[in-house]
Amino acid sequence: MYELCRLIPTLPLESLEYHDRRDDFVKWAESTLGDAGLASRLQKVANRRHQGAELRAALDQVVSTHYEEIRQLR
Repeated sequence: MYELCRLIPTLPLESLEYHDRRDDFVKWAESTLGDAGLASRLQKVANRRHQGAELRAALDQVVSTHYEEIRQLR
């Protein structure tokens, strides 16, 4: 998850939009991380169909916040 936090600000917007439309971020959180909480948050972002910089900001906020919450629990 740290890598995604680090990459979201630098990935091309077209790539973020493509993966958002396919619910790839949601699928990744569910299947790879086994994190239903993050998947649920990412699904809310996907449902809003943000585009461009707005999508980047929404993904960055959700993933960064979730990462910090997990980090504080450790």
